[in-house]
Amino acid sequence: GAGLGLFKIAIERNQARNAGRDARWQYLDLIARAKDNGLQKMIGYVLGTNPKMLGLVSELGFEIADIDDDPDFKLVSLTV
Repeated sequence: GAGLGLFKIAIERNQARNAGRDARWQYLDLIARAKDNGLQKMIGYVLGTNPKMLGLVSELGFEIADIDDDPDFKLVSLTV
């Protein structure tokens, strides 16, 4: 059957020096766990004013889409 997983990745500003590396590893771990648990798709929200995170999820293969009723965020999704 289909499963639903909920996750959040938050990097504090005072951790900015290692934020990209840490976020990349967190995402890679989440993608692996999603596959291991039989999830079919990962969906998340990223602030549209966060180009580094949008770049990271794009590099990891996530699709990025506008959200009609919330222009501040982008919808990111990955088929796993």
